[in-house]
Amino acid sequence: MLSIIFGFITGLAGPISAVINNITDLKKVKAKAESDKEIKEINLQIEEAHDKKAILLAMVGNRILTAVYAFILIGVSVPVLAILNKIGYDKTIGSLYGCAGDIPLKMREFCRINFHTDSIDPNMWWVIFAVVSLVTLHATFRNKV
Repeated sequence: MLSIIFGFITGLAGPISAVINNITDLKKVKAKAESDKEIKEINLQIEEAHDKKAILLAMVGNRILTAVYAFILIGVSVPVLAILNKIGYDKTIGSLYGCAGDIPLKMREFCRINFHTDSIDPNMWWVIFAVVSLVTLHATFRNKV
């Protein structure tokens, strides 16, 4: 029953129920079989159907795990990207408005309001470094393992 629920979540409910129905039909045919040769052939077909079901269930687990991993990766990466984008925005766009180097007195308030980034704690820089490194490693080796 749990496989059907997860099948609906991942979009594999149709193939899973088709395989389960196939197994049920094969068991009915097996009960009506008359010779040992027919029973052996039906047993092989049932084994093959069970293998297909196992593969589909593994795909369900893989899709769910991939979705969970993607949400975690996004949840960790978005705050770091926001911080780095804010710093980049303040440094690049702020310099275009004259908010870099020696700032004229009349521009100081404008620059402080619009292009000021609070200093980031050294520990936070280590967190940013760790997240960027892990995301880079993931992107590099995701298909290698």
